[in-house]
Amino acid sequence: MKWLAGLALVGALALGGCVSAVVGHGGGYGSATPAGAADSDAQLVSEVRARLAAEKGLASTALEVRAREGMVTLRGRVASPAQRAAAERAARSVPGVKAVVSELEVR
Repeated sequence: MKWLAGLALVGALALGGCVSAVVGHGGGYGSATPAGAADSDAQLVSEVRARLAAEKGLASTALEVRAREGMVTLRGRVASPAQRAAAERAARSVPGVKAVVSELEVR
């Protein structure tokens, strides 16, 4: 029975590290963002939204765009895999975007 508890602990620690790496991007929830970075992130969000709006056939108003330290996250629903790819490509094309995390669902 002790080995089962040990296995559960190892699994929890392994999964906990994965969540921290994906969600926290190295800084975790409690990390402070410098004011200049926040301004840059707000500018990135604005520029990504403009690029998404310029994409023909993409309902960009239904998409959520977030940025943190140059990492852009896209959320929402799109009608096809082609639209998802177009949204991701548009976000990557903005200068200053270091990475794009796509949480777009095809419906």
